[in-house]
Amino acid sequence: MSSAVSELPGLRTAKRAAQRILESGDSVRALMFFGAHGCGNQELAEDMARHWLSKTEAPFDGELSRHVDCLLIEPAGASSIITLDAIRLSEGSGEKRYDTPIIDFLRTRPLMGAKKVVFIQHCDRMNSRAANALLKTLEELPEYARIILLTSNPGQVLPTIRSRVLSIGCEAEVNNEGASDPEIVFGETYGRRKEIVAAMEAYSSLLHLFESLPVSKQFTALKKSEQMLLISSQIAEQRAIKERAARADVLECLGNFLIKRWPEKLGLAEEIAEAHRYILGHANASLVFDALLTRLLA
Repeated sequence: MSSAVSELPGLRTAKRAAQRILESGDSVRALMFFGAHGCGNQELAEDMARHWLSKTEAPFDGELSRHVDCLLIEPAGASSIITLDAIRLSEGSGEKRYDTPIIDFLRTRPLMGAKKVVFIQHCDRMNSRAANALLKTLEELPEYARIILLTSNPGQVLPTIRSRVLSIGCEAEVNNEGASDPEIVFGETYGRRKEIVAAMEAYSSLLHLFESLPVSKQFTALKKSEQMLLISSQIAEQRAIKERAARADVLECLGNFLIKRWPEKLGLAEEIAEAHRYILGHANASLVFDALLTRLLA
């Protein structure tokens, strides 16, 4: 991280996550930074873009809008939305709001930067056609491309998009004094910690399971998967939520665990995101967990 970002107040967890992503190489290609306006998510997201553009350890220090390998997208027009023509050319869409669609921008390799970076401001303002087109782009992202989403309303972003990116919360830091280990590892906001407290027994079991993974052998993967599935059912019962939502939540907890306790495995972030997509798509949770744990313990 640059010195300017390092000096930002708070955001300790978010800054640590961003740093580990940079250190992990090419394992993460799409990020979403979320948090209240002015919390520092803008600065952190821009710093990530500058590092991805740079061919050296020092981040690019010029204006992002002037870099040939950076495409900035933001809401436009009287309705202040991001339309389909931001993602791809569309016939009969009326007034053209964006000069270069994302798909056209990513057809070629970077000219001067290390990567090509697409930076989407207020991604929650995408209309349905634009959001669905972005899904396909995220699925077929070339190895030289990176996409950064920025929003203060993550709940307004399609769940299928959220499942295809690694999300970094930039909300106000919570006080860890007196907090339990599950709250510290899995809960980055006060609201999230309330959810964990409501199902503390299940989340404690989940953390205990995750802590056993770094010393577990691959032949135990199916047993660990079975335990994870059982705990997700306990979370569903204790929080009074649907089984599918609880299983997706368990995968989000696993992502947080890798960031905070097992960074050596952060390269598998995309596999976790893919498993999350399968769960949201009503795939067989047992098979999804089996495949993920087998990869994780390889």
